[in-house]
Amino acid sequence: MLQLKCAIVSPNYDQREPGSRIEYIILHYTACDFDLSVDVLTDAKSNNPVSAHYLIDEQGEVFQLVPDAMRAWHAGVSAWRNRQGLNTWSLGIEMVHPGHGPFAQPQLRSCLKLCQVLMQKYAIPPKNILGHSDIAPTRKADPGEYFDWQGFAEHGVGIYPNEIDISSLKVASSRVNNVAYVQELLKSVGYEITCDGVLGKQTKAVITAFQRHFYPQKIDGEMDGQGLARLLLISQLV
Repeated sequence: MLQLKCAIVSPNYDQREPGSRIEYIILHYTACDFDLSVDVLTDAKSNNPVSAHYLIDEQGEVFQLVPDAMRAWHAGVSAWRNRQGLNTWSLGIEMVHPGHGPFAQPQLRSCLKLCQVLMQKYAIPPKNILGHSDIAPTRKADPGEYFDWQGFAEHGVGIYPNEIDISSLKVASSRVNNVAYVQELLKSVGYEITCDGVLGKQTKAVITAFQRHFYPQKIDGEMDGQGLARLLLISQLV
């Protein structure tokens, strides 16, 4: 049973846009300890005030900072599937985590349960569980390659590629140098990317974001056959 702690309230929120509905869950890490995380997420006097709907500490305690019905300020400049400003359409979950190394197991268990509860409550499909880096790849890296995306997907939270067969790997390897093709596939999954056939800064950032989520064994902004095979599988799941 998931127990919510309501001892922390953030003033950093506003109304969702008329006609919008909760369609996504965006996962983050705070890159600092619990006390500083709370200070940052509740500071109304900051030049750049931020918040999230939920904060999960390393012991797995879950705190609700902003009501679900309100728009928390967690995503910033962001896009997914040609939709701009994901704050309006999402719930934000922050995890207290330094930004490197494994997540604490109690924290992951609580995050998984919270996501399952919210997905059921708001009819959010698995494909709409995203990382901050997915929706803001040129700015953000969280929740990063240490987050258990595969394990979550095995419990219905998010999607993740299955084992790649040899024939799929051969097909992908034959097209891995076709930058325009890679860009189009990334765009079809949901990433905001310019499809110009150039392996520039933006494309490398998007590939890196994809790798953090779906191919954490290789995070270098360059696509290989295994990565493209995984991308092909994900494109079929969305």
